Amino acid sequence: MTPDQARASEYLRRAGTLAPVADIRRKVAETVRELDELVAGIPEEVVRTRPRPGRWCVQEVVDHLILSHRPAAEELAALLQGESPEGGPIPASLQSPDAMEKDWPALVREMSAVHGRLAALVAEAPEDTPLLARAPVVMVINEVHWIEVLDWKEYAMAFRAHALGHAAQIRAILAELSSGEVEREKKEERPEENSRS
Repeated sequence: MTPDQARASEYLRRAGTLAPVADIRRKVAETVRELDELVAGIPEEVVRTRPRPGRWCVQEVVDHLILSHRPAAEELAALLQGESPEGGPIPASLQSPDAMEKDWPALVREMSAVHGRLAALVAEAPEDTPLLARAPVVMVINEVHWIEVLDWKEYAMAFRAHALGHAAQIRAILAELSSGEVEREKKEERPEENSRS
């Protein structure tokens, strides 16, 4: 186990398994609200612009969040019923083949609905929900992938960490787009146009 893996595992144990349910409820609700407000405030004209070649744009990140968090809600619901979800973990880097063609306002609404369900599951979880049922989760830190098997409280905090990570990614994309770096790169890619201007 690498130091990053050990830290992630300890974080999930401390912030999940050992934490009061009230803390988990509050943190998940805050994260969902923060991410939904961030995404809802982004103008549609920038969401399909990639900050650099090969990097995701905002629309692709939101599509990924929906595809990842929708099945995560089903797995969390199973854990709260004392059942370990069947099948393997939700794959990393999920992406729709037609992500760029999707309607942006519809994606924003869909993400909000998916997150609302996850937050509601955590908010309604009884204090004494057993921790025996567990689910495998693909963890990714610095491009290193591994699987952790988590109880429902750890699972909720892993969802929160995933959401926070992608909120930071969206902010970084927007910062790059607003810095003018993308415009400079586009001009550098078309030197023949620059020579005529």
